[in-house]
Parts: sequence; C-alpha cells; structure tokens
Amino acid sequence: MKKIIVLLVMMTVVLALGACGDNKEEAENKVKETEKESATFLKTISTSDFKQKMSNKNTGFVYVGRPTCADCQAFQPILKKELETRQLEEPLAYYNTDKASEKSREDMTALLKKMGIESVPTLVYLKEGKVASTYEATDEPEKLTDWMNKASGEVKE
Repeated sequence: MKKIIVLLVMMTVVLALGACGDNKEEAENKVKETEKESATFLKTISTSDFKQKMSNKNTGFVYVGRPTCADCQAFQPILKKELETRQLEEPLAYYNTDKASEKSREDMTALLKKMGIESVPTLVYLKEGKVASTYEATDEPEKLTDWMNKASGEVKE
C-alpha cells in the first residue's frame, strides 16, 4: 500500500513539474512575441532618451511597460489598435522598463518615482517636458481613447 501511495505522489510531482515547464516555455514565447510586435509600432527609448524628452520640453505620449508583464502583454494590442486609428507620423516612444533596468535599475526607478509611476502598463503625456497626465492602462479601449483625447487636448473636459 505504501508503495502505491509513494508511486502516486511521485507521478503527481512529475506531472506538476512538467506542467510548470510548459508554462515557463509558454511565458517565454509570449515575451518574445510581445517584443517582436512592439517593434512594429513602438520606438524603444532609454532612460537618458526619456530624460532628454523632458529637458527638451517635448510634448507627446510615452508608453511605459515591459514585455515580461502579463498586463502589458494584454494591453499592447489595445494600444496598437488605438494608435492605428490616430495615424501618428512616427512610432510611439516606448520606455521598456526591462531594458532600462538592465542598464541601470537605480536610474530607472528614480525616473519612474519622479513621474509618480508605480506600475506598468502606464501611458504618460508630456506637455512641454512635464508630466501633464498619466494613464494606468486597463483592458477597456474606450477609456484609453478618452484619456488620449483629453490629455492631448483633442477633447475639452
């Protein structure tokens, strides 16, 4: 009887480990897919690029996210669709926190803290180099459209 119980426990562990391996591979594939897709409509910027936008008093949107974030993976197609309707002249600036963290986690966290960004995905609207508005992304396209219109002044509140 003990042998049967031990055998069942071992089989359960093996199955569980196998499932974890599949999930890890699936997650890695999703990250690669998200990175590949982002390159079609976003322009990755570094921490220094982001700071330069602010010091140059640029106006415009910046997407803050990372390909390893499940919420970012879900939001990215919504963002892409919204940007397609806006027909922007150039790709949207994308502050990839994974890449920024690789270069300098300290600089990245200091910049995000300065802007009041606590989570991703978030969109930032800079007006003359200052954070005029932020949007913590949801899965509701209408909210994104409304926020982008209001932030950019296309619709008066």
